[in-house]
Formats: sequence, structure tokens, C-alpha cells
Amino acid sequence: MIRIALIAFCALLISACATTSNEALPLEPLKPAPDGRVNLVLHRDAFYLALITATIRLNGVEIGKLKNNHSLRYSAAPGEYELMVDWPLLSGENDMTRKVVVPDEGVLELNLTARFRN
Repeated sequence: MIRIALIAFCALLISACATTSNEALPLEPLKPAPDGRVNLVLHRDAFYLALITATIRLNGVEIGKLKNNHSLRYSAAPGEYELMVDWPLLSGENDMTRKVVVPDEGVLELNLTARFRN
């Protein structure tokens, strides 16, 4: 019985290290933002925290969650915001905060990479 439990534990440990595909999911065409607002698009690349979902906040308000190789679209009014990326406690990552300026027109695209270094 102990052998079976040990084999099962090892199999789970090894499978937890598996990563997802590096190919991004296809996106639907971006719909125009409502009048006076701009589309904010956040992309999350695949990296070692494949099973962890990040919570994205703008000025402290949750706007969505991001998984590996996914994008989050949000319509925001032009101006300066505090973008926060909250990681679950067990991920071992620190929450991150950056100032972003949403332009008066167009689309603002941001790419979330490992440890938000870029």
C-alpha cells in the first residue's frame, strides 16, 4: 500500500511540472470601445506558473483573471491608473503594481511576462 501511495505521489509531482502549449489561443476581432473609452488588452505569456491564475485589478477594482496564454480585454476611460497583478499566496510570487496611462484613443496593449519584468 505504501508503494502505491509513493508511486501515485511521484506521478502527481512529475505531472505538476508539465507546462501548457506556447501557442496563444486565437482571439476574436476587437470590438470598438464605447464612446469616450479605450480598449485595454492584457496578454499573459506562458511561463512556469501554468496552473496559477492571476487576478488583475485597476485602481483596486477587479477587472478579471488571467490564465497562461490568455488575454483580458477591458474598456477604460483615458487617464492614469494603477494596474495590480495579484497572485495566489501559494504561487510564491509577489503581487505587482504598475502605473499605466490609458491614451485618449486607440488600444493599449500590455504583455504580462514572468515576474512582470517587461
